[in-house]
Amino acid sequence: MYSNLKCKSAAKSFSFSLILHILAFAAIVFYFLICCLLSSCSANDDGSGSLTIAMPAASSSSRSIASSGSFQEEFVSSSMTFSVYIRDSDNDEVEKYTGITPGTTLTIDQLRAGTYNIAIRGIDDGEVRFYGATEALVKGGAENTARIVMEAVEADNEIFFKDTSGIDASGIFTTTVRITCKNGDSYLIPGLGLELYYNDGCSCKASLTDYFFEPGFTYTFELSVSMNGDSPYHLCTKSAKASKSGITFIVG
Repeated sequence: MYSNLKCKSAAKSFSFSLILHILAFAAIVFYFLICCLLSSCSANDDGSGSLTIAMPAASSSSRSIASSGSFQEEFVSSSMTFSVYIRDSDNDEVEKYTGITPGTTLTIDQLRAGTYNIAIRGIDDGEVRFYGATEALVKGGAENTARIVMEAVEADNEIFFKDTSGIDASGIFTTTVRITCKNGDSYLIPGLGLELYYNDGCSCKASLTDYFFEPGFTYTFELSVSMNGDSPYHLCTKSAKASKSGITFIVG
């Protein structure tokens, strides 16, 4: 009987040990599967990838071109360069590249997976002549590309004064304008010329055709005025949002 008890006890001990080993093995397998799952999710959602953008070449028969295509010779000189802006979904700058020559392929490595707003400016003789923007999806662990259609910049930009009563129509009216934007654009324009005209009272406007305002961005306009040679004083601060057709700051 004593021998039978010892056998039963050993059997129970063996069974308990076997169960512990099975549970330990199951835990290891479960842990391994969880690690693989987390690693997979990280690679897909939180990993990094590259983004490639081909700059247009220097000749084409079309005024509307793709970043993988080319420009029309009569509109672009050999001195043109490109500026590329990489922005997040809130349009905050992530990366910026300037002085890129036509025909260059730009590859941006180690971009966190996600959606980006990509903008390209074609700059010739200090002025933005072409512009294009698109949304690009960057997938982790992959080589991604962005294709951007660029068009000639032909926007109508101006400052419009609704009421100029009190302004000396003889033209002794000097302005200084500072314009800023979250995209990094900053313009200081002293001695801005004003065009006076009559339409149900005296009004005036100033052309801003030599300046580029990126569509979709809001610009802040600060105006200082000097009358008849007096010291300038701050007149107003205004904001306006640019569109493809241009921007208009309204004073008054």
